[in-house]
Amino acid sequence: MSEIIKTCKVHGPLTIDQVSVNPRKDRPNGKGEIRCLQCKSAIAARAYEKRKTIFIETATDEEKKGVRDEINAKVRADRLIDPEKYRNQENKKRQKNLERSRKLDILKKYNFTEKQYDDMLETQGHRCAICKEYETRKSRTPGEISRLAVDHCHKTGKVRAFLCHKCNQFIGFCNEDENILMEGIIYLRKHNTE
Repeated sequence: MSEIIKTCKVHGPLTIDQVSVNPRKDRPNGKGEIRCLQCKSAIAARAYEKRKTIFIETATDEEKKGVRDEINAKVRADRLIDPEKYRNQENKKRQKNLERSRKLDILKKYNFTEKQYDDMLETQGHRCAICKEYETRKSRTPGEISRLAVDHCHKTGKVRAFLCHKCNQFIGFCNEDENILMEGIIYLRKHNTE
């Protein structure tokens, strides 16, 4: 068992591998100061934050740019050494924020509140307003199904309902023209009765 060198107020008894010795030349006996490694690291972190705050408040734009460039150069070099690490980090971040950002984009684009959006989706039973089916189209995110499309009038911008991908494209390809849709129905009836 290792010999206890010092007792820390926070971490209790410490052995030689749990302390650091800092030589102090200003002391007459030349003895160093013994510190707990855990406390020392905490002090170092606080000191860094204090220095960073002072730097941010007092540094010129040129100095800040120099620090940013230095950090960016280190990241670029690290990215070349281990590109997979950065790819994984970016994918995790993207996955985490994707669903939330899609919904926020829709809310902003169509001037919805989150409650209106959820209520309308619930009213439709999370199904397409035309074919009454659930969405089956696969999302770009592996293993997920796309959300229903928000159908809206392109002239007024007013939201009509949620549609599956097929029905939304069907309406779009007809240019939202009722006459084309009616002609399509007549055509199908004529050729399906034979």
